[in-house]
Amino acid sequence: MEDISAEYAEADLFTLPSRYEGFPLALAEAQGFGLPAVGFAACPGVNEIIVHGENGLLAPEMTAESLAKQLRTLMTDEQLRQRMGTRARELSARYDRDRVLDQWEVLFRRVVNRKKTTDLDSIASIEDPDIRGTLRTLVTNPLDTKDNTESKRVLNMLRSSVKHHINLHMSRLSLSKKEFSKK
Repeated sequence: MEDISAEYAEADLFTLPSRYEGFPLALAEAQGFGLPAVGFAACPGVNEIIVHGENGLLAPEMTAESLAKQLRTLMTDEQLRQRMGTRARELSARYDRDRVLDQWEVLFRRVVNRKKTTDLDSIASIEDPDIRGTLRTLVTNPLDTKDNTESKRVLNMLRSSVKHHINLHMSRLSLSKKEFSKK
């Protein structure tokens, strides 16, 4: 079918009796044409587009009887169909082409602008030049696990550095608490 819009214009409601959907384009399209919809509450995708009681109805069980009951409700109540159809058109704006493209653009910009750091970049921020040099060496030339003496020396240096940094941060935290309590 080349142009489905004529079919949507003639319809009073839309149903999608799928048990699973990713992103149901036909449902989003029908909602954009102002059609209230009926689907299964447990169907992923469908239950993300249909807001039960607002822009359509969701059958609580995945049975033909449950779906038929929801269809009957909409088929017999023109005012409910009109109200839900109006709301369907309003809610479908979240899937507007330009809006979705703008969201993709924002995402791409975030990814491109994200600062990428490597182990060497992180090491460069360490203040102690001895530890910085040792870590740079470890990253570029991993330790020979057979040389226990060198491994122990490096581990001891790292332990003392970590203790130093913890103590430094704790003292800064204590100062901050004292300054805060004076205010």
